[in-house]
Amino acid sequence: NINTVSPTYAKEVQNDPSKGFGLEGILRYRSKNFCGIVNGIDTEIWDPETDPILPVGYDSFDFPRGKTACKMLLLQECGLEPNPDKPVVGIVSRLDYQKGLDTVVNVIERYKGRVLFTVLGTGDPRLEKAYQALARSNPTCVAYRGKLDEELAHKIYAGADLFLMPSRFEPCGLSQMIAMKYGTLPVVTRVGGLADTVTGYPASNATGFFIENLSENGIASTLETALKVYADKPQWAKLVKNAMTVDNSWDKSAQEYIDLYKRTVN
Repeated sequence: NINTVSPTYAKEVQNDPSKGFGLEGILRYRSKNFCGIVNGIDTEIWDPETDPILPVGYDSFDFPRGKTACKMLLLQECGLEPNPDKPVVGIVSRLDYQKGLDTVVNVIERYKGRVLFTVLGTGDPRLEKAYQALARSNPTCVAYRGKLDEELAHKIYAGADLFLMPSRFEPCGLSQMIAMKYGTLPVVTRVGGLADTVTGYPASNATGFFIENLSENGIASTLETALKVYADKPQWAKLVKNAMTVDNSWDKSAQEYIDLYKRTVN
């Protein structure tokens, strides 16, 4: 048996040469024995109810108070406009081509008056410089931290309203699942594990938003939809609750691996 880290990615590497890197024919030949099992997240480390880094713990029943407290702390730490009503978009990522963050720089320029942005990550020096320049020229609405900072990552997952992850490909991805656990709705491309773990608006059980076309305009179009939902507080609260109650722990994935091992040895 052959395994990778999500069902959609398993299909992509069999059918898309840009993702199979020359192995797509062999993987297609072995398709009957090829499966994808999504990763889980560590729900002891990533739990907004017990997270010691947050100023206030919260769960899916009392998230408005907790998330507002976390949002205000994040804005204060990042030096952003201390406005709890303005939507905050968080990014915690490697800065490289795979993650699609080259497409986001101009989107931030377009939305910096309406939306607050906080970006944490290192990588491509050109992208680091682009985000540094954005933050320098817009200090009250764009924050960039070019370092590894676990504490700030927790604060972004909890304090942001939307989590932007426009990956060109993503075998599984953990950030979107962590964001959902913290009630921060992911805005993601419909690829790999992102397609398998996020349910896109306007489904009744939506947990986030899909970018259908990875481009500046494609991201902006999805952000517009997300901002309209954000303005409708009851609808927004429903999506946040949906996201927080999804089980992305290792329990289900572990059972799938056990089943895979049993099939392999029999």
